Amino acid sequence: MTLLETLVVVAILGLIAAIGFPAAHAPGSAVQLRSQAQALVADLHRARAAAQHLDRPVTLAADADGGGWRWDGGALRTDPGLRLAASQTVTFYPDGSASGGTLTLRSPARAARIDVDRVTGAAALVR
Repeated sequence: MTLLETLVVVAILGLIAAIGFPAAHAPGSAVQLRSQAQALVADLHRARAAAQHLDRPVTLAADADGGGWRWDGGALRTDPGLRLAASQTVTFYPDGSASGGTLTLRSPARAARIDVDRVTGAAALVR
């Protein structure tokens, strides 16, 4: 392969990356939704661990405007274009159990559902 051919291949790959990368990270994209849903699951796991460590209940709650969530360990705002259904809360207890329930994170075109098991307190991204 000559230098010219190599430069043409690199230029084509650069164009493909330039076109595909912004679309993957656009507000409300599947990548953005999954990333935020995973961050929420991680905070749910931290809240459960905090309840066990502190030996007291810890509650994670959606902000009233649906633009984020908060718990004793901190707060996180969702990315633009994403909303967490308002008035959703999950309380974790010192024995590892939880109030249970489902949290739904939505973009204009998609939704991610996170289930929290009542008995074990385990949080899992369902879709």
